[in-house]
Amino acid sequence: MKHPRKLIFICCGSDCKKAGCKKLSKDLAENLNQAPYKGKFKFIKTKCLDMCKSAPVTIIQDHFFKKASPERMLKFIDED
Repeated sequence: MKHPRKLIFICCGSDCKKAGCKKLSKDLAENLNQAPYKGKFKFIKTKCLDMCKSAPVTIIQDHFFKKASPERMLKFIDED
């Protein structure tokens, strides 16, 4: 049985764009499309999540990341 992929939501509202959501998306995709992560995650770009002062905002399953960085998110993924 194939394991379901974890969802990663990346806010791409205007403040998150200014705060680097495109670079965040690119950096995460580069890391998570390699072993041992390959195929385990699905990226979904969203419109504003209404947390603009905390941009960029990202959600993995039910965990919110304010002022998200690839390093923090990868650390969380590795610990999960």
